[in-house]
Amino acid sequence: MDKLKIKKIVVGPVHTNCYLILSDNELVVVDPGGEAEKIAAEIEKLGKVNCKYILLTHGHYDHVMAINEIRDRYACLPGQGFEVVVGEKDKDIAGLNAEIGVQVLDIKADILLKDGQVLAFGGEKIQVLETPGHTRGGVSYLIGDNLFSGDTLFKASYGRTDLSGGSVEDMIKSLERLLKLDENTKVHPGHGPETTIGEEREYNAYKK
Repeated sequence: MDKLKIKKIVVGPVHTNCYLILSDNELVVVDPGGEAEKIAAEIEKLGKVNCKYILLTHGHYDHVMAINEIRDRYACLPGQGFEVVVGEKDKDIAGLNAEIGVQVLDIKADILLKDGQVLAFGGEKIQVLETPGHTRGGVSYLIGDNLFSGDTLFKASYGRTDLSGGSVEDMIKSLERLLKLDENTKVHPGHGPETTIGEEREYNAYKK
């Protein structure tokens, strides 16, 4: 079994963190928020890989804008083809963005997620954690000791709750849930630098 490899690519006008995750030659892309050519260039550096999933932490424009280009680019290769994965309450991606005044192309998800669902890729398991608060259908992904938290948990901060579909109450519950994970869990957020669960437990903003 190959060791999990993670590559962060910062893309788009609001500096979204897109991640390439490789295990046993299978590839997962998290939140391809823009600059499809930049993302594709990093994929090409990996050589011949099996394209498995595009994982969305939520449906906001700055996390989805390169999906169609990336999916179409690799769909025609033998044995290739990304499946787009999103929380079931964020399945209407165009509608979700219209609620905040942004127009995006229609993006069809292949897999709609529920809390506790597990996806297999490479030598790893992807555990799905529902973490609403920023959007109704926000999810985080736990892969081994790595958490991909989208716009729920940032370093010394957390996602905004004032947009349509946001909820302060849901955000608090989601943060409490994530902060119960092992303190050594590495947090890979949707924006900004990485952190750990242990570090974030010490941050006063999460305390009631």
